[in-house]
Amino acid sequence: MKTEIIKEFVKAVNDNDWGNVEEYLHESYTFRLIRHDMTLDKDEWMALAQLMMEDTEHNIDIIKIIDLGRYSFAHNRINFIENGQVIGRLEECNLIEWAKNKFLSLETYAEVMVKSEITQEWLKSFDMYSDKNN
Repeated sequence: MKTEIIKEFVKAVNDNDWGNVEEYLHESYTFRLIRHDMTLDKDEWMALAQLMMEDTEHNIDIIKIIDLGRYSFAHNRINFIENGQVIGRLEECNLIEWAKNKFLSLETYAEVMVKSEITQEWLKSFDMYSDKNN
């Protein structure tokens, strides 16, 4: 059942259905980005998620969900898309704590992956050279 709730939640985010997204979040919901030791409350997370997803082609793909009783583990990928092309990806490992079939908390470890062509262009923009004789 929790796996289905996570899938419905991700679909609502992808559809920019923010009223429905909020229904999946407990009133005491907190979001924690572990790598940066940042914690957001429900309203802050909603504002950030809307800013990131609204009026874009970005989407979330679920890779794996494991139900652990009071917790669920979800591995997903956020695809950043511009003009129909994937320009970057964000891999997330999420630990969701449940209360009454709603997300009570979500702790995430995220890692950004940018297309190698974009990285190469960025590095070339520095116009650096290597002198092998130094």
